[in-house]
Amino acid sequence: MNNCVTNRVLLLALLLTTGSVGAATLDQTFMNDFQDNAMYFWSGDPSNMTLDGFSAGANMNGWKVDVSTPARMVLSGPTVAASAGRFNLLMNFKSTPFQLEWAEVFFNNITNVVLGFGTLSFNGGGWSNANVATHLIDIPLHPAVAAMPVPSSILLLMSALGLGTLTRVRQRAVA
Repeated sequence: MNNCVTNRVLLLALLLTTGSVGAATLDQTFMNDFQDNAMYFWSGDPSNMTLDGFSAGANMNGWKVDVSTPARMVLSGPTVAASAGRFNLLMNFKSTPFQLEWAEVFFNNITNVVLGFGTLSFNGGGWSNANVATHLIDIPLHPAVAAMPVPSSILLLMSALGLGTLTRVRQRAVA
């Protein structure tokens, strides 16, 4: 009987000292720093912090989530003037500190311009920023362009020109 009581006390002590692995939620409001029309976010450690939601705030009407995974979120919408937009990111985390990498991008018809980037660190009471980011390579250099089908009339014209050239080459070879 003593062994049974001792084992229960040890088990209870073990549970109390290890605690439970639970997640906390942070619904944080952010502001854009630049005149942009896209924002990228990456979790510094997806096993500790995940990106779980977005809501548009002031001057961000029309913004949407293009990519949403626990490790990465891409937002886009109409161009917003510098420091005019507000939005919320929902993050779930197991412990602090955790890191959130970010980049503000302006997409135009020719190229994508990264206007600003950094790594935010949350220590449980506030944020700090470092001008370092390791995921900038994930941003495409050029906007995605849908492939345009070649009209059948152009294909027919190209095949006729090819056959006409081939016929002339054969006639010269025979003569």
